[in-house]
Amino acid sequence: MRLLLPLLILCCFSTCKRDAPPQDAPEHALRQYQAYIDNNQYDEAIAMSTPAEQQRLAREARLMQLEPDSSLLHTTFLSIQCTEILDTAYCACQLNDAYGAYEARYRLVKIKQYWQMDTPPGDQTGPIQ
Repeated sequence: MRLLLPLLILCCFSTCKRDAPPQDAPEHALRQYQAYIDNNQYDEAIAMSTPAEQQRLAREARLMQLEPDSSLLHTTFLSIQCTEILDTAYCACQLNDAYGAYEARYRLVKIKQYWQMDTPPGDQTGPIQ
């Protein structure tokens, strides 16, 4: 009986519905975000974005709806270098997609233990030389 009670409590806690585990690294969040964008899953990308990025993505999603034959992309991360300063991560990436290789910079903000994509100021992309 003494062993049964702790076992029962453990079972109850393990079957309770929990929120998704926190994303432990900004690199993980960045890859997930890009996968959503590549597959035109804007609702999912919006859910993991700051309010400023949510507005930008909502505009982009509306434009994509105007192009019914919009294609899906497959973006490959050639490298990701993230630097965390307090609750902000600055990531410099080299990527490759159907249009070629390019560099991009991203900013993510940790809100309630989750890395969320933020809208970086200014032009953050350019071709690799």
